[in-house]
Amino acid sequence: SVWETNSGEIASDASGEGLQLKCGTLAVGLDTEIKKDTFSLRDQFTLDRTKPDIEEILQCDTVISQKEMKAVKGGVNIKAEAVISVLYTGTGEEAAVEVCEFYMPVNGTVEIPEAAEGMIPFGSITVEK
Repeated sequence: SVWETNSGEIASDASGEGLQLKCGTLAVGLDTEIKKDTFSLRDQFTLDRTKPDIEEILQCDTVISQKEMKAVKGGVNIKAEAVISVLYTGTGEEAAVEVCEFYMPVNGTVEIPEAAEGMIPFGSITVEK
């Protein structure tokens, strides 16, 4: 969702015979619909030459880092980085447990018709398995 902030004056206190008003600022937000969108990411990774080939993948985790969201006309631009960590056993006689990390850019736009530049985007980016 995105927020639009507007400010205006509002009476916060009234006193005296001549009715003196004390005004303050009120910020009002316009919350748009909550929108869920899915991005499918596909890439092919190559192990570093210093790492043994993969015999078996023991665990694979992905986290999203370096998240940036910016409201634009008609949506929210998203830029982030997926960090993929793989724990595996290598091939060969010793078959040691190895770990490697891969990095993948995540870029896309979530369409929100009410969105405009200057609005404040509010949302999260998560990985579904």
